[in-house]
Amino acid sequence: MSVPDAWPLGLQALARQYGVQRSFYGLEKRPYAAQPDVVLAVLRELGAPINAFNDIPSALQTRRAERWSQLTEPIAVGWNAQPSRLEIHLPHTAERVECTLQRETGEETRWIVDTRGLETIEAEQIGATRYERKALTLPADLPLGYHRLRLKAGPTQGTTLVVVAPNRTWRPDPPDRAWGIFAPLYALASERSWGAGDLADLGRLSSWVGGLGGQVVGTLPLLALQVVSGTISPYSPISRLFWHEFYLDVDQMLQVDQPASNQPAPRSREMASRIAGLQTDRLVDYPSAMDLKRSAIEAVYQAFLAADGQSEDFARFVESNPTLTQYARFRSAWDSLGTPWQTWPERLRGGNLRADDCDDRLTRYHLFVQWQADQQIKSLAETTRADGIRLYFDLPLGARPDGFDVWTDQELFAQGLSVGAPPDSGFPSGQSWGFPPIRPQKSRSQGHAYFIASLRHQLEVAGLLRLDHVMGLHRLYCIPDGADKLDGVYVRYPWEEYYAILALESHRHQAMIVGEDLGIVPHQVRSAMARHGLARTWVLQFELMASGAAGLHDPPAGSVATINTHDTPTFAGFWKTSSHPVWQQLVTFLRQRGLLDGDDLPLDLVYRACLNWLGRSNADLVLVNIEDLWLEQEPQNVPASPPETPNWRRKALHDLDTIESMDDVRAALHALAAARASGVRKRTGPATQV
Repeated sequence: MSVPDAWPLGLQALARQYGVQRSFYGLEKRPYAAQPDVVLAVLRELGAPINAFNDIPSALQTRRAERWSQLTEPIAVGWNAQPSRLEIHLPHTAERVECTLQRETGEETRWIVDTRGLETIEAEQIGATRYERKALTLPADLPLGYHRLRLKAGPTQGTTLVVVAPNRTWRPDPPDRAWGIFAPLYALASERSWGAGDLADLGRLSSWVGGLGGQVVGTLPLLALQVVSGTISPYSPISRLFWHEFYLDVDQMLQVDQPASNQPAPRSREMASRIAGLQTDRLVDYPSAMDLKRSAIEAVYQAFLAADGQSEDFARFVESNPTLTQYARFRSAWDSLGTPWQTWPERLRGGNLRADDCDDRLTRYHLFVQWQADQQIKSLAETTRADGIRLYFDLPLGARPDGFDVWTDQELFAQGLSVGAPPDSGFPSGQSWGFPPIRPQKSRSQGHAYFIASLRHQLEVAGLLRLDHVMGLHRLYCIPDGADKLDGVYVRYPWEEYYAILALESHRHQAMIVGEDLGIVPHQVRSAMARHGLARTWVLQFELMASGAAGLHDPPAGSVATINTHDTPTFAGFWKTSSHPVWQQLVTFLRQRGLLDGDDLPLDLVYRACLNWLGRSNADLVLVNIEDLWLEQEPQNVPASPPETPNWRRKALHDLDTIESMDDVRAALHALAAARASGVRKRTGPATQV
């Protein structure tokens, strides 16, 4: 990027109207400024009526007229125990506003406001009409929840979603000084799994962690993916609203004919042979494993159909999710046509499929698969909760452009843009992540329904939910199609509305919200996270790289502390590739804390000392990468690596059966549990009571 000599008149004003930043500070406070043609392209994708710079005056006029003629904003926030204020736009001749408030319970309250008694905040002449912006105070007794306010001023009407939320997201009070294990589910092989870990393996891991005194088990996103050859990233789902059938416990499904047995159903010789082959592979073969699982699931599905397919639970599940049938039809069409939706016949590309557009058998199969996934995941969550274990799930930042979410609501997504990140120390050329951003104004007009649905889908089962790239609540770096990754701009988002929804949903589901605040993080982000109770992400590797061991500080209260992440080297890999002085400083630091003694220390002792140090800290949660426990050197993912890199495919060196019997692994986790129990938390900040 370079600073342009001059901007076309009015472009900066139009950019402000759509939340597009003209410039920003990157890593090490390096200033960046956008090129006018990039801003023009972004504005067009966000819905501005502009194709060329000559359109700027008319686009500005149209935008001003839209904003002032809109009686009320589509969404408003009211924080708990504080009066809710709503700004309204009125023609100066309007003397009264009729208000109808429908609470979430359905109860309605009606009243009339004499607008002559309201203070005028601002005024604007639009054509022949003078508009005034005034503040309307809502009833003070509004309960937490989503309420609908309908306003009428003469012939003008408007509706606002009023979100009344706790000031802070839910947290255990007092904090429980938890520790837990992180493991990619696909990497968790076991004697019974079909070439990759499944939900039964996640349940088994949870039971083992609970037996050692842990409270949390985390994994990568389990959301719907289209299994094709090549890289399959869990952070590029086709939908954030449905589960990935790849993780179904097929053995459990095959037990339908022998429900009294606790043993896996018998496998045919051919099936057993194919499973054995998948188990032998060092990398997960997604297409082959999914093909084998699907053949088995199809058999269960056929048995279900033979019994008339009339389960009351199944019917209720389909009826309770209005989006599900369209999702099943979408998957059915993809199965039949074999290509992404952008290449389908024109009518099918429109985001809505009729029953006769698809193979009904395939549609019902995908309904059945989601029902089974929902049952298994909810059963797992219920069991783990009863055992004192909380599942730590992950919400990706976006969804694939060829997936269901973008297809079904094409106006919500700016499909000519890609979300990414500006240059930083790890990626000097910037990053493009390949999925489209949400249009902020469209999301607001829908009451952020997609965001709420994405949260609820996971919070129904997760005790903790990590938000990938939490900075996206505030702003996203957007790159026009065809532009260089350096030539992106930031687009602002209505962050206060998002935090209110997060706080409300986390309390309703008794789930903790964790923000992944790594990379370029504006001060406003961490300030808002602290104010609204989101846990920070603290990573030892990044702390070391930022300031060296001499500048290390204990992970703070209100954080999730880890040694690494799924996108970084393992502990042993980092040690092997990092400079010698950094590690010498770390060893010295740990000695000063009384956690190490002696010279020529083996790496496993240094690792255990790091765990014990984190365990004694005030962090709310210490999360351990399971592969670090045996000093694995290979990472699960190398960002921006060549296509042949086996990202998201490498199985763990040891299977679950072996891990459970490893004395050194158990010893390390017992020591961590003791460190967590011995630490003394210093209360910082307010409690999280509503």
